[in-house]
Amino acid sequence: MEFLTMPTAKTRVSPAASTLLLSLAILAIFVVIAAIFIPNFFASTNLANIARLYAPAGLMAVGLSMVLLTGEIDVSVGAIASLAVMTSARFVDISQPLAIVVALSVGVLCGLFNGFVVTKLRVPSLIVTIGTLSLFGGLAAIVNAQTKFFENHYPIYSAPARANLFGVPVSFLIFVAITAVLWWVTARTVFGRRMYAVGTNRRAAWASGVRVDRIRIIAFIISGFCAALSGYLLSTQIGSAAIDIGTGQELTAIAIAVLSGVSLFGGRGSIGAVLVGTLTLGVFINMLALFRLGSYFSLAMQGVLVIAVVFLFGILNRRAMKEDAS
Repeated sequence: MEFLTMPTAKTRVSPAASTLLLSLAILAIFVVIAAIFIPNFFASTNLANIARLYAPAGLMAVGLSMVLLTGEIDVSVGAIASLAVMTSARFVDISQPLAIVVALSVGVLCGLFNGFVVTKLRVPSLIVTIGTLSLFGGLAAIVNAQTKFFENHYPIYSAPARANLFGVPVSFLIFVAITAVLWWVTARTVFGRRMYAVGTNRRAAWASGVRVDRIRIIAFIISGFCAALSGYLLSTQIGSAAIDIGTGQELTAIAIAVLSGVSLFGGRGSIGAVLVGTLTLGVFINMLALFRLGSYFSLAMQGVLVIAVVFLFGILNRRAMKEDAS
């Protein structure tokens, strides 16, 4: 008697889904540890603080991740945030809504400038954005060298820092909404597929008719917009606009992108995972704070976490490459 067997296809998980699953697993581990050892971790005030404090950094990381997907990098996002905030502070006494629009417009223009120099002048993005890190930071001091205190005098401008919707900070909801939109764009649209193609193999994408320069410029514009919005939200949280408000924020954004599994070499990663990476870093730092381990120890452990996660993602990527080869 002859038995007929049907061929079975090996079910594979896409690299983006694998990245997201690993990010979720890391976050779940931290949440379990917090639940066991920190009784007040799940207090509504503590969870709201995590969401509120890390929403600006998450926004900056989302915009930066769009650039990373194209195989470029933008280390000027912190300076863009500073320039946007200090420029908007010039207009806040004239019109609070206008000041917000000005801040976002500055971010868009900065992103456009970065993208233009990278694509049209053919200068590596790392070099360009290191230069504009200094340029935009200097312009922030030139535009407005005085610290502006908002306090209770500008209720419209400061609204996102204080408002909550069903107990969730509005700033965090803004972060989630923008992340969702950009995830949909990258995962479900032709533009998103072309962005991944540019990051994977720029020459092949160009040969297939993709307008590579336009994709990269748009990515830089989105990064600039998100950086400006991040700076605005951060300024409303601390109640002032200061020249150094964005200093060091680019490092936090890069750390979040790495924790989210976004490749620094382009073409790999999920924008949706940036939300998970932001929560992972927020929960991790909050745990260390509740353990009263000190800010310097927390900073050191953040570096250890980033290195460990990069190692795990490296293993995942190498396994995926072996499966592709076979």
